[in-house]
Amino acid sequence: TVTDSLFFYGNYNGDGNKINNLTINKPDSNYIGLFGRTKGSELRSISLCDVNITGNDFIGALVGFFETNNGLISYSHSAGTISGNRYIGGLVGSFRDEYSALRIINSYSRCNITASSTMGGIAGYCGLFSSINHSYSTGKVTDIEGDLASGFIDGAVYAIFNNNYWDIETSGCLISDLGLKNVAKGKTTYEMTHYGADIYLYWDFDNIWAEDIYGINDGYPVLQEQLPKDVPCMPDITSVEINNLDFHMYWNNPSMTRTGEILTGLDRIYITRDSVLIHTIESPVIGGNADFTETLIEPGYYTYRIYGENSSGLGILAKTSQIIGQLFSGGTGIEADPYLISNP
Repeated sequence: TVTDSLFFYGNYNGDGNKINNLTINKPDSNYIGLFGRTKGSELRSISLCDVNITGNDFIGALVGFFETNNGLISYSHSAGTISGNRYIGGLVGSFRDEYSALRIINSYSRCNITASSTMGGIAGYCGLFSSINHSYSTGKVTDIEGDLASGFIDGAVYAIFNNNYWDIETSGCLISDLGLKNVAKGKTTYEMTHYGADIYLYWDFDNIWAEDIYGINDGYPVLQEQLPKDVPCMPDITSVEINNLDFHMYWNNPSMTRTGEILTGLDRIYITRDSVLIHTIESPVIGGNADFTETLIEPGYYTYRIYGENSSGLGILAKTSQIIGQLFSGGTGIEADPYLISNP
């Protein structure tokens, strides 16, 4: 039973563990989610997989209704199906804050949403002075009334949004919010799963996010906290040398786990070029120096990724993107010596 005076006031850290198959079927009830109503709570590192939730108003996988007082949701994600009437979101049904900042940061939702009004891929409604940053949504958002649906969030009043994205193909939505405030940038599935230079700007892929080389998120970014704690940390690329079509990369193998503990096993190092595996090093030395050389067949803009593997799984990747060979008619690409273009 939920009344106006009953909230969850505590903080909760899921520590990267998974909650699978959360199922709630209360079509006539409001304030439905793992937490029905919270007030001033900090919710961190919560993974909700394959939820199946049905309610009336204020429905979200993580929180149905998030009330004031400096609340925070971070490093959390959801996937599954949610349906209801109004204020429906993949992570949060609705959250408001009249005097202080309530934040969602470094989180995502892949929930499919079906509702009558005020719905969004990550949240239904966002109130005064709240913010959503460095987050994304991919789930299909369907308005059963046949009206225009929002891919990311429906309502947003005096809120702050930075570096958010939603998938315009899987969501079936061409706008991020009905207020047309551009709270998130719409991208195609290919763009969101291939990590181009114009996407995930200012996201921290060193410490928080990881490209999905693990096959756990259909190519979309994963939170590093979703990975086993004992996988290798990121290799340290120390230098890259390019001579015409010759590419030479130097690095230090991982010596720590992703959580900063001493690494006790390193089975392989993998190197990919444009997401295609091109080289494997067996039984590399933990923390040892290593290098790789290849000669390309034709000039191009290439992205190399390098990552380790041990008994716990694949580690965090490092990458470098380089122009190899002469793509232009001259110039080095700096202000004093710009690239020259001689034909289309």
